[in-house]
Amino acid sequence: MFLSFLLAALAGYGVPFAEPKLVRLAEAILGEAPVLAQGELRIITLLAMLGLSAFIVMLAGYNSSSLATVLGGALGYFGTRLYAFVRDPDGINRTSEDGAWDGALRPPGARQTPRSKDVGDGTGTDDEATLRAVGQALQEDAEPSRGDSTKEHDR
Repeated sequence: MFLSFLLAALAGYGVPFAEPKLVRLAEAILGEAPVLAQGELRIITLLAMLGLSAFIVMLAGYNSSSLATVLGGALGYFGTRLYAFVRDPDGINRTSEDGAWDGALRPPGARQTPRSKDVGDGTGTDDEATLRAVGQALQEDAEPSRGDSTKEHDR
């Protein structure tokens, strides 16, 4: 059953690659290009690829499940679009001019842009004041408060 799922997923993924070859085969047999819409050619190619995967599973002698074949074919066919959606869910509604993900994988790098030293009023003293305030707060927390007679083991 897993073999039928795997082969159907490969068949669904291979549809865009097999479609031109199937059109050339149909031209060679018919003598002219088939008069079908692009979507119809895609469906015929998907059915041919799924039929080929089912035939391979049958030759291998394994039991097959039509549900596994259909799910594998759908996952393979829509896999690239699902991957793009997972990478950038808002990218489906955007164009490349809007900054949508173009599908290219880039090497990992810095995820955040470095912050400039001059933050706030532009003098650069905000960082020093923040560090002083945090240090003072930590010292206050470290000192035991008066009137607190509880010990660590009593808590």
